[in-house]
Order: sequence, then C-alpha cells, then structure tokens
Amino acid sequence: MIAKALSWIAVVVFSFAGAKANTLKVVLANAPATLDWNGQVGYFESPILVNLAEGLFSYNQKTKKFEPDVAESVTHNELNTEYTFKISPHAKWSDGRAVSAQDFIESWLRLISPQSASLYNYYL
Repeated sequence: MIAKALSWIAVVVFSFAGAKANTLKVVLANAPATLDWNGQVGYFESPILVNLAEGLFSYNQKTKKFEPDVAESVTHNELNTEYTFKISPHAKWSDGRAVSAQDFIESWLRLISPQSASLYNYYL
C-alpha cells in the first residue's frame, strides 16, 4: 500500500549547495506521458506543466483567492454568462511573442476537439 502510494509522489528538490542560480530541479517518480496541457493524464505531468506555462488566473495560497495572471482583468455581464478577459501586455511566449486572446481560443478549441481525445475536454 505504501509503495503504491509512493509511486504517485512527485518531489520538487531545491538544491542550494552547488546549484546554478535560477535552477529548479524536479524529480519525478515516473516519466510524464506528455508535456501537452491538453493531453495531461496524471500526476506525473503536473509538476512540470505548472512551471512551463501560466493561466489566465492563479490561486494565491496566502489570500485563498484567485488573482489575475496572464489576464490583466476580467469583467462579466449581469447574468454571469459572458466573461471578457483583458490579456496583460506583459504576457509573452518564450520566444518573446505577445500572448493573445486567440492563443487561448485555439487551445480551448483543440481541447474540445474529438481529434485530441483529451481527458479534460469536459472542463469546457
């Protein structure tokens, strides 16, 4: 039972002695099946994926509230059926290209596409 539980644990190691500056080392119990957000299938991908990308909002552990991340702000209609996200002008891809609303639209459309066979398509 303990061995089975330990096989699902992913450990993040912060090594200060002899470590390069700005280095995060992640030790996983198993190899991740994918690094595709839409294809994530388990716990092994999570520690890597959460460090590769940011979402519209992030959860602040101290305040216990969601805060804008890539989104600079959000507004909604009176019925809470339509939300408008303003993307932060500081949001950039690793190649320096600005993140756009279209990037989110394309990702969400891929998530719900039958061709992607995503386990998380029900999120949308």
